[in-house]
Amino acid sequence: MFKNLTNDYYTLMDKGDPRVKDLPLTESPFPTIGLCLTYVLIVKKLGIDFMENRKPLNVRYLMIFYNIMMVALNSYIFFYAGVYGWFGKYSFKCQPMDYSHSRDALGMVNISWVFFISKFIDFFDTFFFIMRKKYSHISNLHVIHHGLMPLVVWSGLKFAPGKLLNKRNQSCVTYCSFIQPSLTR
Repeated sequence: MFKNLTNDYYTLMDKGDPRVKDLPLTESPFPTIGLCLTYVLIVKKLGIDFMENRKPLNVRYLMIFYNIMMVALNSYIFFYAGVYGWFGKYSFKCQPMDYSHSRDALGMVNISWVFFISKFIDFFDTFFFIMRKKYSHISNLHVIHHGLMPLVVWSGLKFAPGKLLNKRNQSCVTYCSFIQPSLTR
């Protein structure tokens, strides 16, 4: 049975897009799973235990910087997803996946990888809550969302990177909305 599972796993991984093979964290889901489980452990146990006998940290300026950087990163992702697809080459109907090595197809693969990495950077949203001892903001839904997003995005990146960013990117607007309240305090 274990041998069959192993064979099935390798068969599935062989069906991944070969253009992402050499990008960090794309060969196997296990590093992503490990990072996601570490995130859950930190936000549900280790981080809270670490802050237990400490005063909340003042990370206001760090959060402002982080949110500005996230706006910049998500703007970059949005812009290049547009350059390589949305702003002319993609149809908003179903279309076949472009597995070619054209400039646009490879550009979409690379920007999809940047989007994938941004899901790990998003972990800092929760880390800031912990540092500020705002535990009420860390709902189970929040942890599930941030803990699963890298896995969901990994599967899109591994098997269909050109489709991963099709018709999606509200992150820039989201982070802009986070900056405003932190400036008015």
